[in-house]
Amino acid sequence: MLSRSFASSRTAAVARSAAARRAFSTSEVSGVSVAVREDLRPVSKVSVVVKAGSRYGSTPGVAHLLEKFAFKNTANRSALRLVRESELLGGELSSSISRENIVLTSSFLREDLPYFVEALADTTQNGLFKKYELIEDVAPIAFAEAAKAASSPALASEQAAYEIAFRSGLGESIYVEPYSPVSIEQVADYAKEAYTKANISIAATNVVEADLKALVEEHFAGLSVGEAIATAPSKVFGGESRVKAAGSSALTLVFPSTSTSAASAVLASLLGGVSTIKWSTGSSLLGVASTKSGASVKASYTPYSDASVLAITIAADDAAAVAEAAKLVAADLKAVAAGTAAEAVPKAVAQTKFAQALASEGSLPVSVLDASAVTAEAVAEAAATLLKGPIALGAVGKVHSLPYLDELF
Repeated sequence: MLSRSFASSRTAAVARSAAARRAFSTSEVSGVSVAVREDLRPVSKVSVVVKAGSRYGSTPGVAHLLEKFAFKNTANRSALRLVRESELLGGELSSSISRENIVLTSSFLREDLPYFVEALADTTQNGLFKKYELIEDVAPIAFAEAAKAASSPALASEQAAYEIAFRSGLGESIYVEPYSPVSIEQVADYAKEAYTKANISIAATNVVEADLKALVEEHFAGLSVGEAIATAPSKVFGGESRVKAAGSSALTLVFPSTSTSAASAVLASLLGGVSTIKWSTGSSLLGVASTKSGASVKASYTPYSDASVLAITIAADDAAAVAEAAKLVAADLKAVAAGTAAEAVPKAVAQTKFAQALASEGSLPVSVLDASAVTAEAVAEAAATLLKGPIALGAVGKVHSLPYLDELF
């Protein structure tokens, strides 16, 4: 008994120690928030997180174009020189955009930290934003990404549902819009507004914290203080959008909220739809619905700074399969709200904790909702609350064969 107790205590201590190593330590250097997680891996990552995603854009598409201007020509070096130098060091430079953030990331060997911190600082402070770059390089890539997203019925239906749920702000498309041209002056003005100490933070993994802080103080001290980009607080709405299109069909249900909830995160895991085992739809509620209908069905929970979204996306080549799956999804949600899925909640809690732990292993700090104390009653209440609140539906494809919102709930 004593040895078992000792082993259990030792295991718990090791787990706590490992968790501590995985945690980010946060501080402020020259007015810039810096989060660092140290370990002994040979590859380091440094990211500049800019609170200037699509919800903050002064005009549709400007945030997407600004993200594509990352690592282009600056006053100190050409884009070609930057590419050649990073290749010589064996590093990688990348950028991404979400509804809330633009993220500029560098990956490199630990000893090359000084070069890549300086390169990130150069990109955020000395961009030239030339018109020819916009026309010849940046815009074609951005519009290609937008066209790819628009060609996916699942992504198109999700965006349609977001537009209904939030209208502006979080409802804005991440991508450039053909109907709304953006000038180089608008991109340059947005860069001045976004690349300030009030809007950026730096996250790093596998670096020496003292070294990073010294480099941030050296290269980011001259960054404008600025002000946080203003945006109206999120408001949520219900309704539906139906877009006729040839090809496959998709339907997305969005349950928006102006708060975050661990119970809603567990509810998304309970619904499931994405199997943890390859070549299997899994045994989750939506996995069963997928098997019965032949459609792809998945649930997700996304927290934002002032809102959250539980989304369920259904897609298939056959619109009839999407319609059948939508009815099964509605029935599953009502059943969960009635408390009939209580026995599956412990598994959903474990899946949520695993997903959050996996996300925390990434190169950016993440907000973790404590799912350990979520009960079956809390999940049922969360489902009931979502069903009573605003619901947004986005349908794309053969919409004449897809159900209307009032036919589901």
